[in-house]
Amino acid sequence: MFTVAFSPKTKRQITKLEESNYYRYISDYFTF
Repeated sequence: MFTVAFSPKTKRQITKLEESNYYRYISDYFTF
């Protein structure tokens, strides 16, 4: 997994509230 995750669209560091949804989103494209 990433230690620091960034939103690919906004290039900003994502918040803790966004974190779980972000990983769920990228997991559709990548296998960890």
